Amino acid sequence: MTTWRAMTAIVVLVASGCSVDADHDAIATAKRHLSDRKYQEAVIVLKSALQKNDQLAEARYLLGTALLEQRDGAGAMFELQRAQALGLDSDQLTAKLARTLVATGKSKEAVEKYGTTSLKDPKAQAELLTALAGAYIKLGRLEQAESAVNAA
Repeated sequence: MTTWRAMTAIVVLVASGCSVDADHDAIATAKRHLSDRKYQEAVIVLKSALQKNDQLAEARYLLGTALLEQRDGAGAMFELQRAQALGLDSDQLTAKLARTLVATGKSKEAVEKYGTTSLKDPKAQAELLTALAGAYIKLGRLEQAESAVNAA
């Protein structure tokens, strides 16, 4: 009986290790698709990974990114907020959230929430400022839009 339990424990440990490897492989594949601008392929890979483990914050972030690039603002916001709720906290996530607010017509909310935000990552800061510039334009605040573009 003890041998049976030990074997079961080993099988469970090996299987969970394989699951982690599969998660990493899916995320790496999705990142390649995103860098190649193959957004639909990334969406397919990420949705498949999330069906197996819906707690993958990075997969949620990448799915939100792919959906944003496909102009699915509502889907992108849902996935980015889930990534945040799962504990992902990064400059890139902040920039994508701001960009998604602007893309979904919530420019005022984007400015109120992120207008004074400063990010450490230069690329994320540029994306945030570009999103804010778009928000300022939509709000008719052209001087602030120009300042944001110049700072980006």
